[in-house]
Amino acid sequence: MVNTGHLRTGLFYALLSMTEKIGGAVAIGITYMALDLIGFIPGGNNDKDVISSFEMLFIIPRMLFNLMIAIIILGFPIDKARQEYNRKVIEGR
Repeated sequence: MVNTGHLRTGLFYALLSMTEKIGGAVAIGITYMALDLIGFIPGGNNDKDVISSFEMLFIIPRMLFNLMIAIIILGFPIDKARQEYNRKVIEGR
């Protein structure tokens, strides 16, 4: 709003909602493909290698995504001073 003078709350909410839906659908598809690739048999007798691979499917992606989030947060351009400046500009309109 500071740069354009327009409220875009609805747009941001729509983008958030869309990415949540797409993310959920993609996650399910990737999960089932990954389980098939490691040889997981639901309700079956899976060996230690399959169980270890199954565990890594939960651990490694979370670690990578958390690392990406940390990098994004560290590079976030709006600090407290910038936020206070933006607030003053918005209130002055």
